[in-house]
Amino acid sequence: MRTTRTPLELIARINLFILQLEGKYGNPNLSYSCQKLYKRYRINMLDYSSTSVYGFIDMEGNLYKAASWDTPAKGVRGNIFNENMLQGCNKYGLEYFKPGRKPFNT
Repeated sequence: MRTTRTPLELIARINLFILQLEGKYGNPNLSYSCQKLYKRYRINMLDYSSTSVYGFIDMEGNLYKAASWDTPAKGVRGNIFNENMLQGCNKYGLEYFKPGRKPFNT
C-alpha cells in the first residue's frame, strides 16, 4: 500500500537526509545540497570547487543512483522515509547493485 506524502514532509525528510550525510561523511572540503528538478530532486556533492551528482530522490522519497547529470539509474536504492535512510549510501554516491545481495528495503 502506498502512502501519500505531502510536499512539506518530503522536503523535511530530504533536509534530514542531507544533514545525516553531512554528519556521517561531511568535512570542510565536502558538503551536500539539494536542487529541485521537474520530476525529482537532485542531491549534489560539492567537493573542493567541483560539483557532482550524489543521487536523485523522486516524489515518493525513493533514492536512485545517478546515471548522468540529469538522469537517475534504473532501480531504487533506498527510501528516505525508512528508519535507516542512509542504507545503500556511501561517501560519494549510492551503491551499485551487487550480484547475490538482497535488494534494498523500500
